[in-house]
Amino acid sequence: MTFVGCDLHTRQQQVAVLDTTTGEIHEEQLPHTGTAVEDFYAALPRPVTVGIESTGYAVWFHTLLQRLGHTVLVGDAAKMRAMVVRKTKTDRRDALHILDLLRHDRFPNYLVARSRHAGAAGLADAPPAPCPHPDQAQGWRAGPRLEPRARPGLQASP
Repeated sequence: MTFVGCDLHTRQQQVAVLDTTTGEIHEEQLPHTGTAVEDFYAALPRPVTVGIESTGYAVWFHTLLQRLGHTVLVGDAAKMRAMVVRKTKTDRRDALHILDLLRHDRFPNYLVARSRHAGAAGLADAPPAPCPHPDQAQGWRAGPRLEPRARPGLQASP
């Protein structure tokens, strides 16, 4: 299995990759030019789980990773930041922190976007919903169909 912690920006992304079979961690900065991003993710040993912070810019990235058969976890940026011991924020540290959260099953995700082409075990039947705006995402939960989660104090509709 391969885990990727990705700090995604408009023009580039910083990634930290863990191959769980070898324990090796690889770090790289990928420019969003040409086919650099697609070539990088296509070459990773499968299965691949990619964790990113919530951002409105990620729709193209979700589409690419789903086409490649990878799982994308969209995390709550504020919760991830609250888990950081260090105060200095850098792209490299963010990518490594996201990787660490994935590795230790502590990733605070709101959405799981899985490829329909990755296999049959528990995967979504429909395309994933777009990532909600961070201010509105608290009512969402990770799940195969990305259904809204009941909010405290509100009754679920029948």
